[in-house]
Amino acid sequence: MAFIGGLHPEMLIQNLTYINHTFLKTVRRHCLNLKINARILQSL
Repeated sequence: MAFIGGLHPEMLIQNLTYINHTFLKTVRRHCLNLKINARILQSL
């Protein structure tokens, strides 16, 4: 992890935006996997 104390506010905002974006992508992927798994279970 980057040392937050030495960063400029803009850098911090960019980091938070990037982390948030990555987190949302991961959540979306998990939701998609859950939907696919549910569909597979239903078809059994």
